[in-house]
Amino acid sequence: HRSISSTSTPKLAYEIITDGKVSSSPHDIINQDKQTIVFLHGLLGNAKNLRTPAKKLTRQLPHLSALLLDVRGHGGSSGSQQHVQPHNFHSCVSDIFHTLKPLGLVGENSPTAICGHSLGGRIALQYTHTLQHQDHDIQTPQQTWILDSVPGKPDPSVHHVLKAISSIPLPIACKSTLTETLMSEYKMNKAIAMWIASNLKGKNGEHDW
Repeated sequence: HRSISSTSTPKLAYEIITDGKVSSSPHDIINQDKQTIVFLHGLLGNAKNLRTPAKKLTRQLPHLSALLLDVRGHGGSSGSQQHVQPHNFHSCVSDIFHTLKPLGLVGENSPTAICGHSLGGRIALQYTHTLQHQDHDIQTPQQTWILDSVPGKPDPSVHHVLKAISSIPLPIACKSTLTETLMSEYKMNKAIAMWIASNLKGKNGEHDW
């Protein structure tokens, strides 16, 4: 079993949601009087993708707060200088650990649950598995929730998506152009193509991941 590196990696960008309200200030801290649910988004997504369920959860269960992370290479945690290679599940686990540790969420106040969607579900499973084999003072989340993700080999469609997005030249003119390209050249259905395009970031009239 691989251990978590003692060398701290750049902390992940995150949002905190309490009582249904969002705060993304880097100076905000977790309310230790509440139980925390950590949310991990899917491939090409970002923390904002999971705002709706996190808001509903913290409104209906006010003893909970939600911590929404941008995993490496996504959202506020993107940028070539942000995180070094290798970009794999173990590196993602290390990123999460070194982000949660200064927030006081790896010991007695370990998250009530870690919830991951799609790729985030795989990372959540790896995080829990890795922490189970660390020092006794590092506690795993009490529960692991995975959404639209299962253990085992990934669905072949995942490789198809990865191949498509890695082969499309950058920058991209606009979201509609990408959607049409994915549908015509890569035979993706409209819903998947639009979802991928929704994760583009625009700047100066051009779009990138």
